[in-house]
Amino acid sequence: DTVARLLALATPPGAKEAKFSRLRQSTPGQRRILEVLRDPAISDTTTKLSVYHKRFMVTTKIADLLVEPLVHARGGDFYAEGQNIAFANMLHAVTPVFCGRDHHNRMLTCFVAMVRDPRHETIDAFYMQIDAMMRDSVDREFISTLDLLRQSRIVIDQLVNIGDVTALDPAIPSFVDLASQWTYQLGVPFDVVHDASKPLQHLEDRLRRLISLSNQSVVYENRGVGSQLPLLATGIEFVDSFSVPAIQLADLVAGATGVMFRAYARGGRDRFAEQISASRLG
Repeated sequence: DTVARLLALATPPGAKEAKFSRLRQSTPGQRRILEVLRDPAISDTTTKLSVYHKRFMVTTKIADLLVEPLVHARGGDFYAEGQNIAFANMLHAVTPVFCGRDHHNRMLTCFVAMVRDPRHETIDAFYMQIDAMMRDSVDREFISTLDLLRQSRIVIDQLVNIGDVTALDPAIPSFVDLASQWTYQLGVPFDVVHDASKPLQHLEDRLRRLISLSNQSVVYENRGVGSQLPLLATGIEFVDSFSVPAIQLADLVAGATGVMFRAYARGGRDRFAEQISASRLG
């Protein structure tokens, strides 16, 4: 059994399970992780990844939760020709340049607070921050972009996801992303086993609506990784990681992926991240 063999490589003598968070703290533990990641069993047919840059994800949620409803209310389609992606990319890249990093950080912080706890105080704080950025922007044309955010206040009461604690959790889109990749590759019904996850369990009924073994499939092949909807899953079973060895292996791969991409994002030297990048996972 491949999973058992890989976990035997990762699990220290006497340990009950292989936990990435523990293994990475020591040189011998890191060696065990790397031994697994260098194994031929780690490949693009056995392993799927879904990586989220949390600050950029918040920016995309600003586009999805604020700008799209405003554009829709005015008869437009914000998703046509990837306008939503272009807007999020632009907002993420130029806001710290034109308004300064402090303003950018406060905008993201205020938005998260407003989505998680929509009260007059948090809503006012977000739009006051947008006003401050409009005053301080060094680029006059960028003010029109910020004004679009300010105008979203007229639809704020109609936003169904404002107040949804899971709206900003990457576990939700990551689950759909991975399951759609497996659907595309396997082409047959498969079981989904996931470690206990409050966000996913909270939205379990909604996620099940994406599962169908009879509806016509739609294939997406233009994002670099093929995916397919609806999901060909037989269901979603939430389990304790200790009872399912494959979940322990997934935890190890996910942890290593996080180390590697955090190093990329921060731009610093990280020997362990470089070793992971040089493995089959990289």
